[in-house]
Amino acid sequence: MMMRLLLASCDYPPDRGGIQVYSRAMARALHRMGDEVTILAAERGGSDAHDAKEPYGILRPRLSALWALRIPVLLLESVFAAKRGNIEAAIATNWYPSGLILGAVSRIVSMKMVIVCHGLDITVWNRNPIFRRIMRWSLESSDAIVSVSRFTKGLVLATGVAPSKVEVVNPGIERADPLPDAGPKEKPWTILSVSRLVERKGLDDGIRSVALLSEDHVIYQIIGDGPERGKLSDLAWELGLSGFVQLRGEVSDEQLAEAYSSAKVFLLPSRTIGRTRVEGFGMVLLEAQRFGLPIVSTKCGGIPEAVDAGKTAVLLPERDLAGMAGALTTLYHDEALRRRTGKRAREWAGKFDWDLAAVRIKEILSR
Repeated sequence: MMMRLLLASCDYPPDRGGIQVYSRAMARALHRMGDEVTILAAERGGSDAHDAKEPYGILRPRLSALWALRIPVLLLESVFAAKRGNIEAAIATNWYPSGLILGAVSRIVSMKMVIVCHGLDITVWNRNPIFRRIMRWSLESSDAIVSVSRFTKGLVLATGVAPSKVEVVNPGIERADPLPDAGPKEKPWTILSVSRLVERKGLDDGIRSVALLSEDHVIYQIIGDGPERGKLSDLAWELGLSGFVQLRGEVSDEQLAEAYSSAKVFLLPSRTIGRTRVEGFGMVLLEAQRFGLPIVSTKCGGIPEAVDAGKTAVLLPERDLAGMAGALTTLYHDEALRRRTGKRAREWAGKFDWDLAAVRIKEILSR
């Protein structure tokens, strides 16, 4: 059944990040199903060029530099968008500010609303008693809460919301995208990480584990940008790995696909920082497995739900440098194991689909 939907996200492309990927992929899946989708997102540099290529309408109100003025503007825009589009239901791809705003809008305009929770968006705000109360009000104002993993569902339940309100719907992958021809995988033997360069991604541990390898012709390629880039570059130099660690920064979608297809293994050495900064799921792991890459990662947060441990991935305790180096060494020397693991990874990733995720969310909205 076709629905008129408003998807609100202040984390939307052309910005990069996990929630940005989630928001656009969900919008495209709903559009493919024949739903009338309207996006409410924040204005960003380059957004006009990006939005012109999208198949649905995107509203981007100009926001004040003052946070105190942003919420009222977004609230008014949401009300106008809901009334103009005769919106039946809304999806907030995080609780703040989108879920908070839509919670108020749903009281003004008759429409159902779900909030999607990812992990870090819950733990960071849960530290402060005042924000915790606001977050709980926002979550309880929704008709349902969608968690991207069982791990994240546990975080949501810890805020005090009713268990009956929370559903787990895993993210998907864009299976319709053609995979490039990898061609012959000659040396160098490339280990790949794709991530925002922040402390909780553990990329410094990735570099340290690569430093423990004795094998020749190994390159560690890191794609992404962020505040830790300078520290990672310095660490590679200190360990004598400047010629082997490649910090590529942000790349195009075509270059990213090429990097996946030419790599031998995917490394995500995430770790928990304090009690709040943790991996909620790890969508990048699905993408890597889609390209048939064996995974070496940690048991941080919801990562075990994104892989089939022991079959598509080696999962280690956080900060286990020797374990990571050992797993990489085994995959380096055992080509048959690497190929078997890669085949299983591709099959596993095929179980995750954005269209199926969109169907589940529509079912939740239709209750």
